[in-house]
Amino acid sequence: AIQEDHPYGTFIKYDEDLEKLSVSYENLIYVSSRLGLFNYRDNVIHIKGKIIEMITHRQFQDSLKDYIKEEEADDYEKLCNVFEKFMKENTKYVTTRLNILPDEEARFVRDNKDNTYIFYLNGFVEVSSLGIELKDYDDLDGYIWNTQILNRNFIYSDNSDCDFKNFVHNVSGKDSKRYISITSALGYLMNDYKDPSYSPAVILNDEVISDHPEGGTGKGLLINALKYFKKSVSFDGKTFSFDKSFVYQKINLDTKIMAFDDVNKNFDFEKLFSVISEGIDVEKKNRDAFKIPFEDSPKITITTNYAMSGQGNSNDRRRFELELARHYSKEHTPFDEFGKLLFTGWDDKEWNAFDNFMAECAMHYILQGLVQQELIHLPEKKLIAQTSSTFIDFINDWLEDHNNNPFGQISRIIMYNEFMHENQKSKLTSNSFYKWCRIFFEFKKINFEEKRGAGGDRQFLFI
Repeated sequence: AIQEDHPYGTFIKYDEDLEKLSVSYENLIYVSSRLGLFNYRDNVIHIKGKIIEMITHRQFQDSLKDYIKEEEADDYEKLCNVFEKFMKENTKYVTTRLNILPDEEARFVRDNKDNTYIFYLNGFVEVSSLGIELKDYDDLDGYIWNTQILNRNFIYSDNSDCDFKNFVHNVSGKDSKRYISITSALGYLMNDYKDPSYSPAVILNDEVISDHPEGGTGKGLLINALKYFKKSVSFDGKTFSFDKSFVYQKINLDTKIMAFDDVNKNFDFEKLFSVISEGIDVEKKNRDAFKIPFEDSPKITITTNYAMSGQGNSNDRRRFELELARHYSKEHTPFDEFGKLLFTGWDDKEWNAFDNFMAECAMHYILQGLVQQELIHLPEKKLIAQTSSTFIDFINDWLEDHNNNPFGQISRIIMYNEFMHENQKSKLTSNSFYKWCRIFFEFKKINFEEKRGAGGDRQFLFI
């Protein structure tokens, strides 16, 4: 119950000269509860109905000031002066004591392997294997973040034809199997549920092999589409460094997607292993660190023009890779094709068709899971990433010139000398050259042994 020795039902006690001030934290808890202010994982939240908003310390103060004004209008000016004086003198103290707010173990509405929920102004959409249904918020079984509510209405339609659907069809090379793989990835990222056995990062790459990739195939637009549904945080892949302080400080409890955009060939994917499999530790400047557990942590997307480094089962089970056909380029953009910009150039009808298409993607994911794409060029790009395109061209030509060798033997040093003769500026050592040869033979599934020839030099013997 509220303490009677504090006048006006507030949490501050003072004398007429406003010289002596004290606070009742019991009353502060009482008032905070009335205002819907609670502590959730060391963050101040505001609850209204079934909607939760994360608020700052400044917003917390403003809520208390509004309460004073509403409850004691006649003494509002005096009370505000008291409050301002108290906060000025005790800001640090009160900030550190925010954890005295009543705890709220909020039970949030969660996606699961059988359902995806999308929240609109006029209700929420439940996507399941049975279909797509718009429901009233009164039927919501739990809380949601205010940032989850999209600033548009939803009208169900069995016709989801729209510019973005055609765009996805184009970047799939107009191939039905590759199209299904891309839509399954969109549906996977639309669903917050994280399967402990398999919740990989989605990696988007160009199918074109080039030493100087140009991009422009539409990878970024696929990721941008998801930002219209999920709270997303983007990182500039060209400048991103895992060694920076507070590297994940933009991440909050309601962040659902972490997007690494246009990462370079040296991006260390293994540094994301723990984030993908265990959750994420967030350090913010001048704030206590906190951990987002695996089940609540964001899913990860990566766009790149290069083959991602890393081999082995640990890498494979943490990545879901897609190749995009080069339908679009700098010379032929989506604007050239559709006559307007995707997303920013749409009317309400186009937005609604887009919403229905993305709901269909979510349903397809629930029905089929992530559908692996048959990668055409990416394996060879990975081979080039481990060696070099110059080496690959040389070894292919060399084997073609020598495939009539009746003994199936090739002198390693002769191969290396010929390579260095053709590439005189190369600084490749013989040991690195032999290592690349082994990588190439294993990739091409060429059976070989290494043995000494009659003259004592080491040779590759093909079986």
